[in-house]
Amino acid sequence: MIVKIDENKVFQHWKKEKIEEISKEKGLTFLETILYLWLYNNVSISAADRSKDSGRQMYEKFAKGIAKFLEEEV
Repeated sequence: MIVKIDENKVFQHWKKEKIEEISKEKGLTFLETILYLWLYNNVSISAADRSKDSGRQMYEKFAKGIAKFLEEEV
């Protein structure tokens, strides 16, 4: 499976420097970082998850899981 990312569109939403900062801080790949940011901004979570650091760990798990799924060979 080939996933094509239009970096111009990505950088319209988040600054490149912010993506690099989060990627380094959390040890995420570029793909995982943009998935993390998108999920954090667009996916609702339960009140219980939100009560713990706004559910950030859950979004990291989502991002890593989706990135791994997309990288699997079909």
